[in-house]
Amino acid sequence: MKFQKVLITGFEKSELLPEFWKRVDAICEKRIWLPKESPEIKTELKDTDCLLVKFNPVPKDWIEASPNLKYIGVLATGYGKVDVDDASSKGVAVCNVPGYAVEAVAEFVFAVILDHIREIDRGKKQAREGNYSEAGFSATEIKNKVFGILGLGRIGSRVAEIALGFGADVRYWNIDRGGARA
Repeated sequence: MKFQKVLITGFEKSELLPEFWKRVDAICEKRIWLPKESPEIKTELKDTDCLLVKFNPVPKDWIEASPNLKYIGVLATGYGKVDVDDASSKGVAVCNVPGYAVEAVAEFVFAVILDHIREIDRGKKQAREGNYSEAGFSATEIKNKVFGILGLGRIGSRVAEIALGFGADVRYWNIDRGGARA
């Protein structure tokens, strides 16, 4: 099956490798790029059967404007910005890219945790003001703490691995695995 027209929004051609575009070209007759804010999107959607987006929303009115739409591909991990219920009711498949940014997201989780438990912002502000006192700072550590994870997909599993590396007592809940220890 070949798509007649692929509409791509949210990124430029140069952001992906040429091999990717060759693969897209192999499954479509025509491809169009538009910025995610373009007023032409709804017009182009009228005869689009494949929509590829980066992180931008795919609201209900886009789906409603696309009578031939068969597929929405979100070239990222999450697809929470897509009106999946409306797409599903119209028989439109919505897919993401599993595994995209697993390491980056897992590392970010720990950046946020460490920033919070070590009060990094407060410490930097205080140091910029010339105050190097440790008084009033907590010394919370991840080691030996119960570390809970909701969802043990690719990202949750990687977060669990890193938490184990910190010496945490990792516990998780996953829809198909129930609660357990890692």
